[in-house]
Amino acid sequence: MKRKILINGRFTSHHFAIRNVVFNMTKELSTKNDLDVYVLLNKDSDYKDFLNLNIKIILNPVKADNAILNHLYTIFILPFLLISKQFKLVVYPQICIYLFNPCKTILYINDLIEFYVESQRKIQLMFRKVSYPYICKHADHIMTISQNTKKDLIKIFNVVEKKITVAYIGYSDSIFPIAKKQAEEFIANKYEVKDFIFYIGYITHPQKNLIYLADEFVIAKKIFPNLSLVFAGPKGKDADMILNHITDIGLGGSFYYLGKIPSEDIKYLYSACRIFCFPSLYEGFGMPVLEAMACEAYVITSNVSSMPEIINDEDFLINPHIVGELSKKMIEILSGKANEQSPIKNRERAKMFTWASHVNALHQVINNLIR
Repeated sequence: MKRKILINGRFTSHHFAIRNVVFNMTKELSTKNDLDVYVLLNKDSDYKDFLNLNIKIILNPVKADNAILNHLYTIFILPFLLISKQFKLVVYPQICIYLFNPCKTILYINDLIEFYVESQRKIQLMFRKVSYPYICKHADHIMTISQNTKKDLIKIFNVVEKKITVAYIGYSDSIFPIAKKQAEEFIANKYEVKDFIFYIGYITHPQKNLIYLADEFVIAKKIFPNLSLVFAGPKGKDADMILNHITDIGLGGSFYYLGKIPSEDIKYLYSACRIFCFPSLYEGFGMPVLEAMACEAYVITSNVSSMPEIINDEDFLINPHIVGELSKKMIEILSGKANEQSPIKNRERAKMFTWASHVNALHQVINNLIR
Protein backbone atom coordinates (compact mmCIF):
# COMPACT_ATOMS: atom_id res chain seq x y z
CA MET A 1 0.00 0.00 0.00
CA LYS A 2 1.31 3.42 -0.94
CA ARG A 3 1.96 5.94 1.82
CA LYS A 4 0.51 9.41 1.38
CA ILE A 5 2.94 12.28 1.86
CA LEU A 6 2.53 16.00 1.32
CA ILE A 7 5.18 18.47 0.15
CA ASN A 8 4.44 22.02 1.29
CA GLY A 9 5.59 23.60 -1.95
CA ARG A 10 5.17 27.33 -1.51
CA PHE A 11 7.64 29.44 -3.47
CA THR A 12 7.43 33.19 -4.00
CA SER A 13 7.46 34.87 -7.42
CA HIS A 14 11.07 36.04 -6.97
CA HIS A 15 12.50 32.95 -5.26
CA PHE A 16 13.55 30.95 -8.32
CA ALA A 17 15.99 28.80 -6.30
CA ILE A 18 13.27 27.47 -3.97
CA ARG A 19 11.02 26.78 -6.96
CA ASN A 20 13.75 24.61 -8.48
CA VAL A 21 14.19 22.78 -5.18
CA VAL A 22 10.46 22.08 -4.80
CA PHE A 23 10.08 20.96 -8.42
CA ASN A 24 13.11 18.66 -8.50
CA MET A 25 12.28 17.16 -5.11
CA THR A 26 8.70 16.50 -6.21
CA LYS A 27 9.81 15.10 -9.57
CA GLU A 28 12.20 12.57 -8.00
CA LEU A 29 9.85 11.55 -5.18
CA SER A 30 7.07 10.96 -7.71
CA THR A 31 9.14 8.09 -9.15
CA LYS A 32 9.10 6.18 -5.85
CA ASN A 33 6.56 3.36 -6.20
CA ASP A 34 5.81 3.18 -2.49
CA LEU A 35 4.75 6.82 -2.16
CA ASP A 36 1.55 8.66 -3.07
CA VAL A 37 2.91 12.18 -3.50
CA TYR A 38 0.81 15.31 -3.05
CA VAL A 39 2.18 18.84 -3.33
CA LEU A 40 0.60 21.96 -1.85
CA LEU A 41 1.04 24.94 -4.19
CA ASN A 42 -0.28 28.49 -4.11
CA LYS A 43 -3.00 29.17 -6.65
CA ASP A 44 -1.09 32.04 -8.29
CA SER A 45 2.24 30.19 -8.57
CA ASP A 46 3.71 29.10 -11.88
CA TYR A 47 3.13 25.37 -11.47
CA LYS A 48 2.52 24.24 -15.06
CA ASP A 49 5.62 22.00 -14.98
CA PHE A 50 4.18 20.15 -12.00
CA LEU A 51 1.15 19.09 -14.05
CA ASN A 52 3.33 16.69 -16.03
CA LEU A 53 4.43 14.79 -12.92
CA ASN A 54 2.83 11.71 -11.40
CA ILE A 55 1.53 13.61 -8.39
CA LYS A 56 -1.63 15.19 -7.04
CA ILE A 57 -1.80 18.96 -6.55
CA ILE A 58 -3.65 20.77 -3.76
CA LEU A 59 -4.03 24.52 -4.24
CA ASN A 60 -3.52 26.95 -1.39
CA PRO A 61 -5.89 29.93 -1.99
CA VAL A 62 -3.41 32.41 -0.46
CA LYS A 63 -1.17 34.37 -2.82
CA ALA A 64 2.41 33.07 -2.75
CA ASP A 65 4.04 36.43 -1.98
CA ASN A 66 1.88 37.14 1.07
CA ALA A 67 4.21 35.86 3.80
CA ILE A 68 1.94 36.62 6.77
CA LEU A 69 -1.14 34.88 5.35
CA ASN A 70 0.94 31.89 4.29
CA HIS A 71 2.33 31.56 7.82
CA LEU A 72 -1.22 31.72 9.19
CA TYR A 73 -2.35 29.10 6.67
CA THR A 74 0.49 26.78 7.74
CA ILE A 75 -0.24 27.27 11.43
CA PHE A 76 -4.06 27.08 11.46
CA ILE A 77 -5.32 25.46 8.22
CA LEU A 78 -2.64 22.98 7.19
CA PRO A 79 -3.00 20.72 10.28
CA PHE A 80 -6.67 20.12 9.45
CA LEU A 81 -5.76 19.39 5.83
CA LEU A 82 -3.21 16.82 7.00
CA ILE A 83 -5.86 15.17 9.19
CA SER A 84 -8.69 15.20 6.64
CA LYS A 85 -6.51 13.73 3.86
CA GLN A 86 -4.88 11.25 6.26
CA PHE A 87 -1.31 12.08 5.32
CA LYS A 88 1.41 10.02 6.95
CA LEU A 89 4.12 12.66 6.57
CA VAL A 90 4.66 16.28 5.54
CA VAL A 91 7.86 17.68 4.02
CA TYR A 92 8.75 21.36 4.35
CA PRO A 93 11.38 22.08 1.63
CA GLN A 94 12.19 25.38 3.34
CA ILE A 95 11.72 26.73 6.83
CA CYS A 96 8.02 27.09 7.73
CA ILE A 97 6.60 28.22 11.03
CA TYR A 98 4.11 25.77 12.55
CA LEU A 99 2.70 24.98 16.00
CA PHE A 100 2.12 21.27 15.48
CA ASN A 101 1.67 18.64 12.79
CA PRO A 102 -0.64 15.63 13.24
CA CYS A 103 1.73 13.44 11.22
CA LYS A 104 5.47 12.90 10.87
CA THR A 105 7.43 16.01 9.87
CA ILE A 106 10.59 16.48 7.82
CA LEU A 107 11.88 20.04 7.99
CA TYR A 108 14.51 21.47 5.67
CA ILE A 109 16.86 24.10 7.05
CA ASN A 110 19.19 25.15 4.26
CA ASP A 111 21.05 27.93 6.04
CA LEU A 112 21.20 30.03 9.18
CA ILE A 113 22.49 33.18 7.54
CA GLU A 114 20.65 35.43 9.98
CA PHE A 115 23.09 34.39 12.69
CA TYR A 116 26.16 35.38 10.65
CA VAL A 117 25.22 38.21 8.29
CA GLU A 118 22.89 41.16 8.86
CA SER A 119 20.28 40.16 6.29
CA GLN A 120 16.95 40.80 8.06
CA ARG A 121 15.17 43.62 9.84
CA LYS A 122 15.44 43.44 13.62
CA ILE A 123 11.84 42.38 14.19
CA GLN A 124 12.17 39.56 11.63
CA LEU A 125 15.43 38.45 13.18
CA MET A 126 13.89 38.38 16.65
CA PHE A 127 10.93 36.34 15.38
CA ARG A 128 13.22 33.80 13.73
CA LYS A 129 15.46 33.45 16.76
CA VAL A 130 12.40 32.57 18.82
CA SER A 131 10.58 30.36 16.30
CA TYR A 132 13.45 28.39 14.75
CA PRO A 133 14.44 26.50 17.92
CA TYR A 134 10.77 25.56 18.42
CA ILE A 135 10.25 24.09 14.96
CA CYS A 136 13.59 22.28 15.14
CA LYS A 137 12.57 20.68 18.40
CA HIS A 138 9.19 19.55 17.07
CA ALA A 139 10.33 18.26 13.68
CA ASP A 140 10.78 14.50 13.53
CA HIS A 141 13.80 14.91 11.29
CA ILE A 142 15.79 17.77 9.75
CA MET A 143 17.27 17.68 6.26
CA THR A 144 19.99 20.08 5.25
CA ILE A 145 22.13 20.56 2.16
CA SER A 146 25.63 21.11 3.55
CA GLN A 147 27.86 19.94 6.36
CA ASN A 148 28.31 23.60 7.26
CA THR A 149 24.60 24.06 8.03
CA LYS A 150 24.57 20.82 10.00
CA LYS A 151 27.37 22.20 12.18
CA ASP A 152 25.40 25.44 12.62
CA LEU A 153 22.27 23.54 13.70
CA ILE A 154 24.23 21.65 16.33
CA LYS A 155 26.14 24.73 17.50
CA ILE A 156 23.32 27.30 17.54
CA PHE A 157 20.19 25.23 18.29
CA ASN A 158 21.74 22.22 20.04
CA VAL A 159 20.02 19.84 17.62
CA VAL A 160 21.19 16.28 18.23
CA GLU A 161 23.34 15.00 15.38
CA LYS A 162 21.29 11.84 14.71
CA LYS A 163 18.25 14.04 13.95
CA ILE A 164 20.03 15.67 10.98
CA THR A 165 20.68 14.26 7.50
CA VAL A 166 22.96 16.05 5.05
CA ALA A 167 22.15 15.48 1.39
CA TYR A 168 23.66 17.68 -1.31
CA ILE A 169 21.26 18.91 -3.96
CA GLY A 170 21.80 18.84 -7.72
CA TYR A 171 21.48 21.24 -10.60
CA SER A 172 18.77 21.33 -13.25
CA ASP A 173 18.90 19.22 -16.42
CA SER A 174 18.70 22.49 -18.36
CA ILE A 175 22.22 23.43 -17.20
CA PHE A 176 25.01 22.09 -19.42
CA PRO A 177 28.04 23.54 -21.23
CA ILE A 178 27.69 25.29 -24.58
CA ALA A 179 30.61 25.46 -27.01
CA LYS A 180 32.60 28.58 -26.09
CA LYS A 181 32.35 30.33 -29.46
CA GLN A 182 28.64 29.55 -29.80
CA ALA A 183 27.93 30.85 -26.30
CA GLU A 184 29.96 34.03 -26.85
CA GLU A 185 28.12 34.79 -30.10
CA PHE A 186 24.72 34.20 -28.49
CA ILE A 187 25.47 36.55 -25.56
CA ALA A 188 27.05 39.19 -27.83
CA ASN A 189 24.01 39.20 -30.10
CA LYS A 190 21.35 39.17 -27.40
CA TYR A 191 22.94 41.19 -24.59
CA GLU A 192 25.64 43.10 -26.50
CA VAL A 193 28.39 42.11 -24.12
CA LYS A 194 31.56 40.07 -24.46
CA ASP A 195 34.80 39.40 -22.58
CA PHE A 196 33.08 39.55 -19.21
CA ILE A 197 33.22 38.54 -15.56
CA PHE A 198 29.86 37.11 -14.50
CA TYR A 199 27.78 36.95 -11.32
CA ILE A 200 24.22 35.64 -10.98
CA GLY A 201 22.09 35.62 -7.84
CA TYR A 202 20.29 38.13 -5.70
CA ILE A 203 21.58 41.69 -5.92
CA THR A 204 21.67 42.12 -2.18
CA HIS A 205 23.95 43.57 0.49
CA PRO A 206 25.91 42.56 2.45
CA GLN A 207 25.55 38.76 2.04
CA LYS A 208 26.57 38.50 -1.62
CA ASN A 209 29.55 40.84 -1.14
CA LEU A 210 28.97 42.56 -4.48
CA ILE A 211 30.58 45.87 -3.57
CA TYR A 212 33.76 43.93 -2.88
CA LEU A 213 33.38 42.17 -6.25
CA ALA A 214 32.97 45.48 -8.08
CA ASP A 215 36.01 47.01 -6.37
CA GLU A 216 38.13 43.95 -7.15
CA PHE A 217 36.97 44.05 -10.77
CA VAL A 218 38.25 47.62 -11.08
CA ILE A 219 41.74 46.41 -10.11
CA ALA A 220 41.67 43.66 -12.74
CA LYS A 221 40.30 46.03 -15.37
CA LYS A 222 43.39 48.22 -15.09
CA ILE A 223 45.35 45.36 -16.66
CA PHE A 224 42.54 44.15 -18.95
CA PRO A 225 40.80 47.37 -20.07
CA ASN A 226 38.31 45.64 -22.41
CA LEU A 227 36.86 43.56 -19.59
CA SER A 228 33.19 43.96 -18.59
CA LEU A 229 31.28 43.05 -15.43
CA VAL A 230 27.85 41.43 -15.76
CA PHE A 231 25.30 40.95 -12.97
CA ALA A 232 22.07 38.96 -13.38
CA GLY A 233 19.32 38.21 -10.90
CA PRO A 234 16.51 39.96 -9.00
CA LYS A 235 17.07 42.94 -6.76
CA GLY A 236 17.18 42.28 -3.03
CA LYS A 237 18.10 44.22 0.09
CA ASP A 238 20.07 47.44 -0.62
CA ALA A 239 20.36 46.63 -4.33
CA ASP A 240 20.31 50.32 -5.22
CA MET A 241 23.25 50.95 -2.90
CA ILE A 242 25.26 48.33 -4.81
CA LEU A 243 24.31 49.71 -8.23
CA ASN A 244 25.00 53.30 -7.12
CA HIS A 245 28.44 52.25 -5.84
CA ILE A 246 29.24 50.71 -9.22
CA THR A 247 28.35 54.02 -10.86
CA ASP A 248 30.38 55.98 -8.31
CA ILE A 249 33.56 53.99 -8.99
CA GLY A 250 33.30 54.85 -12.68
CA LEU A 251 32.51 51.52 -14.33
CA GLY A 252 29.92 53.15 -16.57
CA GLY A 253 29.77 51.33 -19.90
CA SER A 254 31.79 48.41 -18.55
CA PHE A 255 28.95 47.24 -16.28
CA TYR A 256 25.77 45.44 -17.36
CA TYR A 257 22.88 44.59 -15.07
CA LEU A 258 20.61 42.14 -16.88
CA GLY A 259 18.00 41.70 -14.14
CA LYS A 260 16.03 38.45 -14.15
CA ILE A 261 16.91 36.53 -17.29
CA PRO A 262 15.18 33.64 -19.11
CA SER A 263 16.25 30.31 -17.66
CA GLU A 264 17.32 29.06 -21.09
CA ASP A 265 19.93 31.85 -21.31
CA ILE A 266 21.74 30.99 -18.07
CA LYS A 267 23.89 28.20 -19.51
CA TYR A 268 25.04 30.54 -22.30
CA LEU A 269 26.17 33.16 -19.78
CA TYR A 270 28.03 30.60 -17.68
CA SER A 271 29.67 29.12 -20.79
CA ALA A 272 30.61 32.47 -22.35
CA CYS A 273 32.05 34.25 -19.31
CA ARG A 274 35.77 34.55 -18.75
CA ILE A 275 35.28 33.89 -15.03
CA PHE A 276 32.29 33.30 -12.78
CA CYS A 277 32.80 35.13 -9.46
CA PHE A 278 30.77 34.39 -6.35
CA PRO A 279 32.47 36.02 -3.33
CA SER A 280 29.52 35.53 -0.96
CA LEU A 281 29.98 35.95 2.79
CA TYR A 282 27.67 33.02 3.61
CA GLU A 283 25.74 30.37 1.66
CA GLY A 284 23.73 27.39 2.75
CA PHE A 285 24.85 25.73 -0.47
CA GLY A 286 25.64 28.09 -3.38
CA MET A 287 23.78 26.73 -6.40
CA PRO A 288 25.26 29.26 -8.89
CA VAL A 289 28.73 27.92 -8.06
CA LEU A 290 27.62 24.40 -8.94
CA GLU A 291 25.84 25.52 -12.12
CA ALA A 292 28.88 27.46 -13.33
CA MET A 293 31.07 24.42 -12.67
CA ALA A 294 28.63 22.26 -14.65
CA CYS A 295 29.06 24.64 -17.61
CA GLU A 296 32.87 24.33 -17.51
CA ALA A 297 33.48 27.89 -16.32
CA TYR A 298 36.44 29.08 -14.33
CA VAL A 299 34.94 29.68 -10.90
CA ILE A 300 36.23 31.81 -8.04
CA THR A 301 34.29 31.66 -4.80
CA SER A 302 34.71 32.19 -1.05
CA ASN A 303 36.48 29.90 1.39
CA VAL A 304 33.71 30.30 3.98
CA SER A 305 30.50 28.43 4.94
CA SER A 306 29.46 25.80 2.39
CA MET A 307 31.28 26.90 -0.78
CA PRO A 308 34.43 24.79 -0.17
CA GLU A 309 32.19 21.72 -0.02
CA ILE A 310 31.16 22.33 -3.64
CA ILE A 311 34.26 23.40 -5.51
CA ASN A 312 36.78 21.58 -3.28
CA ASP A 313 39.78 23.28 -4.93
CA GLU A 314 41.82 25.66 -2.77
CA ASP A 315 43.35 27.31 -5.84
CA PHE A 316 39.99 28.95 -6.60
CA LEU A 317 38.87 29.77 -3.08
CA ILE A 318 39.49 33.28 -1.75
CA ASN A 319 39.01 35.03 1.56
CA PRO A 320 36.09 37.40 0.80
CA HIS A 321 37.28 39.89 3.42
CA ILE A 322 40.79 40.49 2.07
CA VAL A 323 41.26 43.35 -0.38
CA GLY A 324 43.19 42.30 -3.48
CA GLU A 325 42.73 38.56 -3.10
CA LEU A 326 39.89 38.20 -5.61
CA SER A 327 41.48 40.52 -8.19
CA LYS A 328 44.78 38.64 -7.92
CA LYS A 329 43.01 35.38 -8.77
CA MET A 330 41.09 37.06 -11.62
CA ILE A 331 44.33 38.36 -13.14
CA GLU A 332 45.97 34.94 -12.81
CA ILE A 333 43.16 33.29 -14.78
CA LEU A 334 42.89 36.06 -17.38
CA SER A 335 46.65 35.93 -17.92
CA GLY A 336 46.48 32.22 -18.73
CA LYS A 337 48.44 31.21 -15.63
CA ALA A 338 45.69 29.04 -14.14
CA ASN A 339 45.37 25.33 -14.83
CA GLU A 340 43.65 24.97 -18.22
CA GLN A 341 42.08 21.70 -17.08
CA SER A 342 40.25 23.36 -14.18
CA PRO A 343 36.99 24.03 -16.07
CA ILE A 344 36.85 20.38 -17.17
CA LYS A 345 37.59 19.24 -13.61
CA ASN A 346 34.82 21.57 -12.43
CA ARG A 347 32.31 19.83 -14.67
CA GLU A 348 33.37 16.38 -13.51
CA ARG A 349 33.08 17.51 -9.90
CA ALA A 350 29.61 18.96 -10.56
CA LYS A 351 28.37 15.59 -11.82
CA MET A 352 28.69 14.27 -8.28
CA PHE A 353 25.77 16.49 -7.18
CA THR A 354 22.45 15.02 -8.36
CA TRP A 355 18.82 15.30 -7.38
CA ALA A 356 18.50 11.52 -7.61
CA SER A 357 21.07 11.00 -4.85
CA HIS A 358 19.51 13.75 -2.73
CA VAL A 359 16.02 12.27 -2.95
CA ASN A 360 17.33 8.76 -2.30
CA ALA A 361 18.60 10.07 1.04
CA LEU A 362 15.27 11.81 1.68
CA HIS A 363 13.39 8.62 0.75
CA GLN A 364 15.43 6.67 3.29
CA VAL A 365 14.48 9.18 6.00
CA ILE A 366 10.82 8.86 5.00
CA ASN A 367 11.07 5.06 5.26
CA ASN A 368 12.63 5.33 8.70
CA LEU A 369 9.82 7.59 9.92
CA ILE A 370 6.83 5.76 8.40
CA ARG A 371 7.74 2.11 7.92
